[in-house]
Amino acid sequence: LKTSRDLKKLNNILTELESAGFDENKIFSILLSSVLAMNNILYAFIIYRTDASKNIWEVKATGNPEIFPIGSTFINLLNYRDETAVFRKQVYDPNKNPHFFKRDAKEVIGLNLADYNEENKGLLIIGKTEEKLPVADETFFLNALTLEAQLVLHNMYSFQEKQEQIKKLAEFKEMQSTFFSAAGHEIKTPLTILKTLHSTLELTLNNPTDTQKEIISTMGTNIERLDSLTTDILETAKLESSSLELNKKEVYIEDLINDRIESMVPLAEQKSQSINVEVIRSSVSSDFPAVFGDKKRISEIISNILSNSIKFSPKGGMIDIKLSEKSDKAEVCIFDDGPLISKQEQEQIFNKYYSASNDKALTGFGLGLFIVKKLVNLHNGSIWIEEDNGRKGFCFTLPYYKGDEYE
Repeated sequence: LKTSRDLKKLNNILTELESAGFDENKIFSILLSSVLAMNNILYAFIIYRTDASKNIWEVKATGNPEIFPIGSTFINLLNYRDETAVFRKQVYDPNKNPHFFKRDAKEVIGLNLADYNEENKGLLIIGKTEEKLPVADETFFLNALTLEAQLVLHNMYSFQEKQEQIKKLAEFKEMQSTFFSAAGHEIKTPLTILKTLHSTLELTLNNPTDTQKEIISTMGTNIERLDSLTTDILETAKLESSSLELNKKEVYIEDLINDRIESMVPLAEQKSQSINVEVIRSSVSSDFPAVFGDKKRISEIISNILSNSIKFSPKGGMIDIKLSEKSDKAEVCIFDDGPLISKQEQEQIFNKYYSASNDKALTGFGLGLFIVKKLVNLHNGSIWIEEDNGRKGFCFTLPYYKGDEYE
């Protein structure tokens, strides 16, 4: 390594190792071929510890399969040290580790190759003739090679570990989604029976007392709440499994908003709230353009946000819906007098199971806004939170319908 040619050769080897990526076989192949190209090398192979309690090591890669075949094992490896080092003859003495001294090797060098965890501890074993390069040059080359190999292997094992974690997380999510879907469908059947019985009970009671009216009303409210939660669970399972298919068509968003308001007015009136709509068109004479989407799912988006506004706004509050014609998409904003949402909560509010309210009577599973965002994204729209004059608003966009493009 005294010449620039030697240093260039070492640099090329290190570059090869870096470009090997996470291919363990390729990394081992580069290491072994580099070592075997040195002077006075008889053999080279790589062993990994397979059983720490019994000190069993197994050949994982080899440059000389006729001497040290892959899968062959060694027991009672002596003087193994955990620290990074180049182990020379005084460590791998033939009297201590005779199984390494083949083909009349006069010196065996062991390099600590991998020490990622208990399952990944490896050594590069090199057998040499008596003649050798100056120890300083040889040690420099081997140390440089080993340190680079350690880094590459560490990154590879770290990547594999993360991939395994991701795989397990994906499997857990799939199992969770399957469970919720099955549970949701199981709950739906008795829930339908309860809804039928509740309706029947209301019809069969003649001149019910105030107490009976209150009981029936409470039953109805909680049945509807449970039905809503079950629907959210099933919707979430569909969205996460990518099994939800949209039936996209031309949708008149202004008419749909008015329809949703009409259905929500009774809830708003219970809290003496008013709902107002403002439509901002690019031209006074033109109708508001249609959007392209699934009418049922867009209706769910509007209903979810609007019901939240009613739920979290105080009595006598005002809810304002602004429909704006932007250059590329329609924009819907729903403002209310409910509590403002902090910047920190805004980053989490669309996450699954997150609820910004501390009032347990008002919160559900924290799935509503998660579903809303997923549905908006499926329509190639976007959703965000705005503040205007001390009021909060949920805004979302939907693409316009362009008939010629969808024919």
